[in-house]
Amino acid sequence: MQSFNKKNIILGLCAACVIGVLPFIVLRLMDRLWLMVAVDSTALVGAALIGLYVIKSNKLRLASVILTALFLVTVVLVVNIKGPSLIYWLYPTMITGYFLLKPGEALIVNILALFAIFPIINTQLVLIEQLSILFTITLVNVFSYIVFRSMAGHQDVLTQQATQDGLTGAGNRRLFDYHMEPFFASATEQHTPLSLIVLDIDNFKAINDTFGHVKGDEVLCAVLKLLSSRLRKFDTIYRLGGDEFAIVLSEASCDAAVSKAEELCHLVNRDPFCSDIKVTVSFGVAERHAGDEIQELVARADSALYRAKEKGRNRVCGEWVVPAK
Repeated sequence: MQSFNKKNIILGLCAACVIGVLPFIVLRLMDRLWLMVAVDSTALVGAALIGLYVIKSNKLRLASVILTALFLVTVVLVVNIKGPSLIYWLYPTMITGYFLLKPGEALIVNILALFAIFPIINTQLVLIEQLSILFTITLVNVFSYIVFRSMAGHQDVLTQQATQDGLTGAGNRRLFDYHMEPFFASATEQHTPLSLIVLDIDNFKAINDTFGHVKGDEVLCAVLKLLSSRLRKFDTIYRLGGDEFAIVLSEASCDAAVSKAEELCHLVNRDPFCSDIKVTVSFGVAERHAGDEIQELVARADSALYRAKEKGRNRVCGEWVVPAK
């Protein structure tokens, strides 16, 4: 997924910085260039810390911003200390910003870096050299902006196609599987409850056979719209396949999730469109337990859904809870 690729990019750049800068630190030490040693060492330690932060926290946005700033500030300091002969380091550093930030953000920070470095260029180079540097930096940023802006647009389309159900607009099974891991990790770290609701439309095949598949598709979209209208902003809904959906309720106990499922069940029963076609929904609810695997939570919610079906459909069943001994 996209965030996985971004994480690899950040870790790769951090590793490249550590490996690439280390020989320069050794050479600076041999030449007793203490100020350059301090600058290079700061960059190396900073990149290493950012890499560890990403591995531990998985917070990619903040890491991207800090890493971009670290690279650009280091290059600006190096050019100010050693002069414009090292200006060539600015080009790959600016391109790196487009890998880490949004294209517009990278363009802005690169312009700021250019302003920071311009006094050195202006005072130590002749006009033709100044113009050459400004022109090539402009080309690098214009081309990078166009390429990465286009790539971002294509990536958004591909991500949507890969993770969104084409009919209802809900997340698909792939997105559900991908999201459950961070949901579990967050619940564990913050010691908060996490509940799962699985549901499907009762006798959906009969609806298709009686009214046709076009009307069946309308039923799926109508049910999804009804369910989404009563969820919190941080609750997520997915179409697992066919007429089966899943709702993940963060910071909600099993009792709270059962109450929400009962509310949704009554909502479908009262809806005019669903009432005309006699649409009902069955719900199964389960809460994450300490030490649970994702598959165990899903299995318990599925078992609760099967019991709701066995008891006559159009109802909510929570998971069986084994009393503590």
